[in-house]
Amino acid sequence: MSISKKVSKLSVHMIVLVLTVCLVTGLAGAADPAFAVSSSKSPFANTKSSYQHNGRFDGNLIVHGVDVSYFQSMSSDWNKAKRNQCDYAIMRVTYTTYGNGSLNVDSKFATHFTKARAAGVMRGVYVFSQAKNAAEAEKEAQYAINRLKALGIGPKDLELPLYMDYEFAGRSSGKNKGRLYGLTKAKAIEAVNAFANVVRANGYDPGVYANTNFFKSYLNNGVGLAPDIDLWCAQYYNMNQSPCNYTKWQYTSTAHVNGILYYSTNKIGSTDADFWYLNRKANGSPITTIYGNTNLNYTGNPVRPTLEIYAGSTLLKEGTDYVVGGINNINKGAAAYAYVKGIGKYGGYALVPVTIGSGFIGHIGLSSAGIANTNGGKYSIGSNSYGSFVRNVPAGTKAGDMLGKLKAKKDSHSLAIIDAYGKKVDKKTVVATGMMVGVYSGSTLKGTADITVNGSAINNTGANYICKANRGAYVSTAGTAAKANAMKVDGIGGKGTVKALQAYLGVKQTGKITVKKSQYKYCKSFKSVKKVKKARKDPTVMALQKWLGIKADGVWGKGTSKALQKRLGVKANGKFGKSSMKALQKYLNSVQ
Repeated sequence: MSISKKVSKLSVHMIVLVLTVCLVTGLAGAADPAFAVSSSKSPFANTKSSYQHNGRFDGNLIVHGVDVSYFQSMSSDWNKAKRNQCDYAIMRVTYTTYGNGSLNVDSKFATHFTKARAAGVMRGVYVFSQAKNAAEAEKEAQYAINRLKALGIGPKDLELPLYMDYEFAGRSSGKNKGRLYGLTKAKAIEAVNAFANVVRANGYDPGVYANTNFFKSYLNNGVGLAPDIDLWCAQYYNMNQSPCNYTKWQYTSTAHVNGILYYSTNKIGSTDADFWYLNRKANGSPITTIYGNTNLNYTGNPVRPTLEIYAGSTLLKEGTDYVVGGINNINKGAAAYAYVKGIGKYGGYALVPVTIGSGFIGHIGLSSAGIANTNGGKYSIGSNSYGSFVRNVPAGTKAGDMLGKLKAKKDSHSLAIIDAYGKKVDKKTVVATGMMVGVYSGSTLKGTADITVNGSAINNTGANYICKANRGAYVSTAGTAAKANAMKVDGIGGKGTVKALQAYLGVKQTGKITVKKSQYKYCKSFKSVKKVKKARKDPTVMALQKWLGIKADGVWGKGTSKALQKRLGVKANGKFGKSSMKALQKYLNSVQ
């Protein structure tokens, strides 16, 4: 993990290197039987010839990814990284300096995030922490969440957690001494749980990163941490010797990943690389059932299926209840998966195997599939926004027998059972999930309906670990201090209000904004301003406009005031007066 820019970039790099050698490598002992079950290679260059995986991961899906920060160039090509089997990236969003403990945004985060998302790379974020106690950890977490919200990044935009990167930085004594030296185990565990409380209450999933020694000496190998905190453990060796229940292993800091460039050279350079372990064994008691077409045509780009996910009879909504990412989902014939992650009321995940090939037919929407039951048929027939379907087909049913219990709604139409390529199957063929009922007018295919055989819904008994999530409010351990630091709601946008706004937006906290004199009439409640004759781009205004989703020209005008008023739920007249300012101050108090 990269630390802050408290000292020169070269000095920081050297400190990280020294800390890596001392704290992450660990002692290489005799071969441990726990690691003898399986081994694999990294897809990235400049890594070891093979890595041994803990026996508890036998049969798991291993997903390859990286973690990045300011030290990777904004010119990095994430499409190339995705093709190099980089299926996820965990990116630094904010960091705390190891000297005075100031909070800062990673200036390259937004660019990395946007490019990774466009390339189909799944995303998580991390905060470089130097929290000495719970109150500081809460402040770090809220600062990061404010930054994410300012960029419009919510839980629906993350397939991986928001991690607290907990590690020593700086020297142990003398000049540039790191502020974490003197940390106790009790304070460290309290800090991680407090960080997780803030993350969870804002709808994100919490996690913590540390090396094997830090997990052992300060986090009790995970004992005492909330059970939903994802553990990400670093050890730069051919095995991870930590007994903690980690799901991700950072195994090197020197990987060369196609497309990921180093900040100082703009060439492929050292990058942190990680293994992510996902249990793909059957879950005997899943709470959801998943349907959908998993035969996907090869395009040369990442592809993913459209899925229906039910909790009982309730159809869950993508972006509200779950998000979908892709694993190895570019190449033909690859062992590809859709990764479904619960959000909102739901947590956990499901793995949906997909087939990538050529010639699969497109599924044609047709109201209620254009078919109905007849001759004693008891199938569930219908359609929704995801497509048409025929469900509850008994296992072992032959195509001819199924057709004998269905009829076309129009006399001019005929029915056939077809495979994923649109080819009609023989009447003696046993029907399987993935086949369809085809509705024809003459020789023209007018509609299709996905078939689901009983017990064969996707992940009905597969790797479906979606669960209910508890994301309730939390009681801050620094609640009294937060109230004491709350700004006065007086409708006057002074220096304190502007600083709070800047902190929320993740820009430099100058306490002032620049406004063109002729435009000041639209934001008169802001008193801490610098008035200029000619329009000038102001970084605070530009960040605000990006947050509001309007043209980001950095110049405050009537449109900016109206958009902000709409966001705050007050009368949008374009003149940001005292009542609008009070609404803004209340909002900033609620998120600080």
